[in-house]
Amino acid sequence: MASVMDLFVQEIARFPDTQETVGDRFGERSFRVGGREFLHIHGNSTLHILLSREVKAEAIAYGQAHQHPWAPRSGMVELHLRKEDQLAGALGLARKSYDHVRRIAAEGDPAIIL
Repeated sequence: MASVMDLFVQEIARFPDTQETVGDRFGERSFRVGGREFLHIHGNSTLHILLSREVKAEAIAYGQAHQHPWAPRSGMVELHLRKEDQLAGALGLARKSYDHVRRIAAEGDPAIIL
Protein backbone atom coordinates (compact mmCIF):
# COMPACT_ATOMS: atom_id res chain seq x y z
CA MET A 1 0.00 0.00 0.00
CA ALA A 2 1.33 3.44 -0.96
CA SER A 3 2.06 5.94 1.79
CA VAL A 4 0.36 9.32 1.83
CA MET A 5 3.67 10.88 0.74
CA ASP A 6 3.88 8.43 -2.18
CA LEU A 7 0.38 9.49 -3.24
CA PHE A 8 1.37 13.16 -2.93
CA VAL A 9 4.50 12.68 -5.08
CA GLN A 10 2.54 10.73 -7.70
CA GLU A 11 0.12 13.64 -8.05
CA ILE A 12 2.66 16.48 -8.21
CA ALA A 13 4.75 14.51 -10.71
CA ARG A 14 1.74 14.91 -13.03
CA PHE A 15 1.97 18.71 -12.99
CA PRO A 16 3.16 19.69 -16.49
CA ASP A 17 6.93 20.19 -16.91
CA THR A 18 7.70 19.23 -13.31
CA GLN A 19 11.19 17.88 -12.66
CA GLU A 20 12.30 16.05 -9.53
CA THR A 21 15.92 16.60 -8.47
CA VAL A 22 18.03 16.12 -5.39
CA GLY A 23 17.72 19.21 -3.22
CA ASP A 24 20.48 21.44 -1.95
CA ARG A 25 20.52 20.16 1.60
CA PHE A 26 20.31 16.88 3.46
CA GLY A 27 19.24 14.73 0.52
CA GLU A 28 15.86 16.36 0.18
CA ARG A 29 13.69 15.74 -2.87
CA SER A 30 13.23 18.96 -4.82
CA PHE A 31 10.42 19.60 -7.31
CA ARG A 32 10.92 22.31 -9.91
CA VAL A 33 9.20 23.98 -12.81
CA GLY A 34 11.06 26.22 -15.23
CA GLY A 35 14.26 25.37 -13.35
CA ARG A 36 12.93 26.85 -10.11
CA GLU A 37 11.99 24.96 -6.97
CA PHE A 38 8.37 25.14 -5.88
CA LEU A 39 8.60 22.61 -3.06
CA HIS A 40 10.87 20.09 -1.43
CA ILE A 41 10.43 17.12 0.85
CA HIS A 42 12.47 16.14 3.88
CA GLY A 43 12.17 12.55 5.02
CA ASN A 44 8.81 10.84 4.90
CA SER A 45 6.48 13.63 5.98
CA THR A 46 7.89 17.17 5.93
CA LEU A 47 7.00 19.46 3.04
CA HIS A 48 8.43 22.93 2.47
CA ILE A 49 6.27 24.76 -0.06
CA LEU A 50 6.98 28.17 -1.64
CA LEU A 51 3.94 30.44 -1.78
CA SER A 52 3.19 34.05 -2.59
CA ARG A 53 3.06 36.20 0.54
CA GLU A 54 -0.73 36.44 0.34
CA VAL A 55 -1.30 32.70 -0.04
CA LYS A 56 1.26 31.99 2.69
CA ALA A 57 -0.60 34.28 5.10
CA GLU A 58 -3.91 32.57 4.28
CA ALA A 59 -2.46 29.05 4.65
CA ILE A 60 -1.06 29.90 8.07
CA ALA A 61 -4.21 31.73 9.19
CA TYR A 62 -6.38 28.73 8.25
CA GLY A 63 -4.04 26.24 9.91
CA GLN A 64 -3.07 24.52 6.65
CA ALA A 65 0.64 25.15 7.21
CA HIS A 66 3.18 26.74 9.55
CA GLN A 67 6.05 29.17 9.16
CA HIS A 68 9.22 27.57 7.81
CA PRO A 69 11.27 26.91 10.98
CA TRP A 70 14.58 28.20 9.61
CA ALA A 71 13.32 30.89 7.23
CA PRO A 72 10.16 32.37 8.76
CA ARG A 73 10.34 35.55 6.67
CA SER A 74 10.62 33.66 3.40
CA GLY A 75 7.72 32.56 1.24
CA MET A 76 8.18 28.97 2.41
CA VAL A 77 5.74 27.18 4.67
CA GLU A 78 6.08 23.85 6.41
CA LEU A 79 3.52 21.09 6.44
CA HIS A 80 3.78 17.63 7.98
CA LEU A 81 1.90 15.26 5.70
CA ARG A 82 1.12 12.20 7.78
CA LYS A 83 -2.53 11.31 7.18
CA GLU A 84 -4.54 10.78 4.05
CA ASP A 85 -7.09 13.39 5.12
CA GLN A 86 -4.32 16.01 4.73
CA LEU A 87 -3.61 15.05 1.13
CA ALA A 88 -6.13 17.31 -0.62
CA GLY A 89 -4.97 20.38 1.33
CA ALA A 90 -1.30 19.64 0.68
CA LEU A 91 -1.97 19.14 -3.03
CA GLY A 92 -3.91 22.41 -3.13
CA LEU A 93 -0.97 24.31 -1.64
CA ALA A 94 1.45 22.50 -3.96
CA ARG A 95 -0.64 23.52 -6.98
CA LYS A 96 -0.72 27.16 -5.85
CA SER A 97 3.05 27.03 -5.42
CA TYR A 98 3.55 25.43 -8.82
CA ASP A 99 1.36 28.07 -10.52
CA HIS A 100 3.15 30.90 -8.68
CA VAL A 101 6.65 29.67 -9.56
CA ARG A 102 5.71 28.78 -13.13
CA ARG A 103 4.39 32.30 -13.65
CA ILE A 104 7.59 33.81 -12.26
CA ALA A 105 9.74 31.55 -14.46
CA ALA A 106 7.69 32.46 -17.56
CA GLU A 107 8.17 36.16 -16.85
CA GLY A 108 11.94 35.58 -16.80
CA ASP A 109 12.35 37.06 -13.35
CA PRO A 110 15.99 36.38 -12.40
CA ALA A 111 15.13 35.71 -8.75
CA ILE A 112 12.16 34.67 -6.75
CA ILE A 113 11.57 37.23 -4.06
CA LEU A 114 10.65 35.36 -0.92
